[in-house]
Amino acid sequence: MTSVFGYGFQIGQCRLHIDVRKTAEFYKDLPKTSGSGDYFEKEIVKKDIRFFRLLKRMEVDLTKQSNPDNISSFGTTERYKQGYMGNYFVYGRILKTQHKSKVLNDEGEIESVEFFETEEDSTIQYKIIQIDNERLSFEFVLQCEKK
Repeated sequence: MTSVFGYGFQIGQCRLHIDVRKTAEFYKDLPKTSGSGDYFEKEIVKKDIRFFRLLKRMEVDLTKQSNPDNISSFGTTERYKQGYMGNYFVYGRILKTQHKSKVLNDEGEIESVEFFETEEDSTIQYKIIQIDNERLSFEFVLQCEKK
C-alpha cells in the first residue's frame, strides 16, 4: 500500500522523503515527451497504474522529461501490445527500507531499491536510485497487455 504522510511517501516497506515543491518546479518549464510518440503522452500516462499515481502525487508531470527522448518504446510480444522504458527525476531521499532488493553503498546508505508490480492490464518494474543527496531517479520498464 502506498501512503502519503506530508512529504513522506511509503511504497511497501520503503520510506521516501520527497520535496514536492522542488519537483514541481523542476518539471514546470520542461518540454513535452517526444521520443515515445504521442501515444505515451496522451494515453499511457492516463492509465490507472499505481506507479504513475505515485509519481503524480510527488508532483511529477508525466508528460514532460528533462531529456525529450528519455522515454523509449519497444515492440510487441506475444502477450504485450507495447512496452516503454524511461525514467523520471524526483527531489528527495530514500529514508529506509527492509525490501530485499535494496542495494547499499560503501557507507551503508541505501543506493537503490527495486519493485515489480502487476496491474490489471500491465506489468511494471521500477528501480528507485539515489543519484545524490537530494535527487532520485525512478527508472522503469512498463509493458501493456494486448486486449
